[in-house]
Amino acid sequence: MPKDTFYNLSDDKKRKIFDAAVQEFSTRHFSEASINQIVKAAGIPRGSFYQYFSGKEDLFFYIFEEIVKEKLEIIRQAETIDPDADAFEICIQTT
Repeated sequence: MPKDTFYNLSDDKKRKIFDAAVQEFSTRHFSEASINQIVKAAGIPRGSFYQYFSGKEDLFFYIFEEIVKEKLEIIRQAETIDPDADAFEICIQTT
């Protein structure tokens, strides 16, 4: 899991790191994924990366966990939607 310093970052900076990591892990096998590419895409120094995560595995598991949480929330919302609702009603129900 991320170190406390990661949670102290602005939401914008956390999102940049998250997005850069998702991009890297989704285009390369884990063994080929590069911390250098992630920090470059996120616009952070490599040293800062290690203040936020203990390593590539730590970042990968954080990203994985966040994506699973997001998907579970979507499933929970879908379970509460009226199956007879039209698209407009669904948009209102899920916001």
